[in-house]
Amino acid sequence: MAVGTPFQEDKNIRFVIPDGFRLKQAPRDLYIENKVGSLQVLTHVSGSNLDYFSRLIIRKGSVPVEEVQSLITLLSEVNRASKEPILLEEKAK
Repeated sequence: MAVGTPFQEDKNIRFVIPDGFRLKQAPRDLYIENKVGSLQVLTHVSGSNLDYFSRLIIRKGSVPVEEVQSLITLLSEVNRASKEPILLEEKAK
């Protein structure tokens, strides 16, 4: 199965938590690695900032049939991780 060329995609995003709110839920940290590639997600809260980092590595441009399930597993984790919410709640007054 051809998936293009090997690549690495990094994302660094800083979310600023507005005054009067607090972080209730952040995406969970995650690391998955298999024969095809890896996915890493890290979050860190500092003051009113939520820093989100993700790294997706695809090691192969062409995936042999016997490794297609590894690709499916990795891409399923990418999809699931991208849907994890960031929830804020209003601080008690």
